[in-house]
Amino acid sequence: MLATKHPEIGPMVVKYKKMTLGQRWRAIRDEKEKRRRDRVAREDFVRDEAIQTVARRLKARGVSLVQIAEDTGLSLEEVGRL
Repeated sequence: MLATKHPEIGPMVVKYKKMTLGQRWRAIRDEKEKRRRDRVAREDFVRDEAIQTVARRLKARGVSLVQIAEDTGLSLEEVGRL
């Protein structure tokens, strides 16, 4: 059994076994939604980091701040802080 190999999850297994079928489905649904939200948050973070990286590179090459802001969608203040 999984709980035997990994004792740290033993209490969760006991709690899961005490749940009704409806509670189990709800727990599974909630966990899937949490995973989806986490994935979306990671994707948003990576996208924002990529945009900032591109803006830094353009700024280092001497491209005007106005042009960088237009091309990346960042505000002039955000570009200026990079």
